[in-house]
Amino acid sequence: MRSPFRLSSGPFEAERQGHHEAPNLAAEAARKFGFAGDEIRLALPCAGVREGQTIGDLATAVTIAAEAGGKQLPSKKLRTAAEPSSVRARVDASTAEFFAPQITQRPDFVLTDAVGDQAVFSGLARFAPLVATIDTPLADTAASDAHWAGVREEIERQTRVEAEASLNTWASEAAERSGATPVLLIERGEAQDAIRKVVGEDNEIKILVLAASGGGRGPGPLVSAVVKQGASFTGRKLPVTIVPGELTEKEIEDLA
Repeated sequence: MRSPFRLSSGPFEAERQGHHEAPNLAAEAARKFGFAGDEIRLALPCAGVREGQTIGDLATAVTIAAEAGGKQLPSKKLRTAAEPSSVRARVDASTAEFFAPQITQRPDFVLTDAVGDQAVFSGLARFAPLVATIDTPLADTAASDAHWAGVREEIERQTRVEAEASLNTWASEAAERSGATPVLLIERGEAQDAIRKVVGEDNEIKILVLAASGGGRGPGPLVSAVVKQGASFTGRKLPVTIVPGELTEKEIEDLA
């Protein structure tokens, strides 16, 4: 395989001792402006290894990136966005991940499937072996999905059985104390979404009772959401009674 370009060693400045973070900082900062593709990341190495520009200098890297991005990527704003320590932290993390396989040849490909299996190709220049290797992880992922689908169904079944048993215990106690038979509902999902759904579907619900957490760690997420959101918490105007978590059962009965 023969390259049509004569590559330059200009960007590899000896005084930087292998540290050339500037192009990565510029490319990472460009993501803030909507450049999440390869246009900036390709423009920077091309300017370095083809044109011999010293992309290890941040000002140079920013200028190249801004030219590649056009009017949507102003150089001054890009330079400001590239300087925070948070951007450098993301670059450092990405660089560490890049070198983690300890591969010494380029190009290299690390394929990871949803199961966690990995295949590594190093110094590969032909496409066919890469495509052939993809088949195995895809087959493993499909088999794993089928297996875990059954596991998830069993977990959901057991969770529902436990929830029904717990709910029936409380329902029996409530019926004994009040003389009325409670209506039992079990909904899946986030608690607030489930409350909003049930309240929206049943206009016979006239009041919502929530128990606040005790122990001085705050009232709990649901009570906090009621205070913050008001009527929008339930989706319609509905009185809400909040029972303090520190009350004993006897104190609650006396209030009732």
